[in-house]
Amino acid sequence: MQNHYEVLGINTSATQAEIRRAYRILARRYHPDVNPGEGSGERFKKIAEAYRVLSDEKQRKLYDIELSSAERARLNRKNPYRAQQRYEEWRKRAAEAQNWGRETKSTLHEKPKLKKRPTPSGKTKKAPPKKEQNLIKEIGAAVRDYIKSRTKAKEASRGMQVSVIEVSVSIKDAIFGVKKTIEIAEESRTRKVSVRIPAGVRSGSVVRLRSTGKKKEELVLIVRVAWHPFIEIQPRGLIVEIPISVREAVCGASISVPTLEEPVSIRVPPASQSGTEIRVPKKGIKTADGERGDIFYRLMIKVPESSHAVGIQDLTETLDKYYESQVREALPESLSDL
Repeated sequence: MQNHYEVLGINTSATQAEIRRAYRILARRYHPDVNPGEGSGERFKKIAEAYRVLSDEKQRKLYDIELSSAERARLNRKNPYRAQQRYEEWRKRAAEAQNWGRETKSTLHEKPKLKKRPTPSGKTKKAPPKKEQNLIKEIGAAVRDYIKSRTKAKEASRGMQVSVIEVSVSIKDAIFGVKKTIEIAEESRTRKVSVRIPAGVRSGSVVRLRSTGKKKEELVLIVRVAWHPFIEIQPRGLIVEIPISVREAVCGASISVPTLEEPVSIRVPPASQSGTEIRVPKKGIKTADGERGDIFYRLMIKVPESSHAVGIQDLTETLDKYYESQVREALPESLSDL
């Protein structure tokens, strides 16, 4: 399956403005009349098809579903233990886009604390109440208009020009910060402005920038962070998923894990479950005041790839005898009973 995002060289969280910009650049570069070289015609067809799909919001949503299914199948072949979790995280991209507009004094938004519910493993997992989920869906599409109208009303009395722009960044750019060139559409022309996205932004973060010259102007940037297979930025810190073996989960182990600088060793407690988190302080994202946040390493048990290896069936039957209770006893009979 052709990955239209890779064809255009953009993130999965790219805005429509970024999609149009990427298409214009690539179309000029690979148009057969401009570049008659071998293969340019086929490349141009792929670029045009990618733009046709991604520029239409309805077609893009359908395509994202198909792409996530293909990604799920690929991950399942490559790493079965993690396929379902990563598939669900891939689908969060659309939900994340609805979280625009929460703002704090430091211009980075804190998401509301959610209630926790028990999981089959006995751990807790954050899950938003149904009412909150429905409310987010209802107001998601209107958040940008609300921010824009509120900001313009606030600054109108001071004669300040306000531009509200969506900007997409990779997870690496969100962690370390990045300089980006954005386009501002005006009546007579399109103006390019260089902006600095600070380290630690998340999807929904709002960054306000004001001009220092004579022209009064404010840019309101709404950030969208692209999905990553095993890294996530949360208000409490950086979340990194770490695969461990069955033996390491059962017996415990000391393992080396990556940080934003040099690797460190962490201790995996005996009887660890998938989802267990180990906190390493002062190794996370550097904030504006120079302090470092925390990294949380989320353990994910990886089972052997081959289910038909000699002796493995006997070993799994032996392991089953050591469970103190049914592994799914915490699940309700119906999801309507949640």
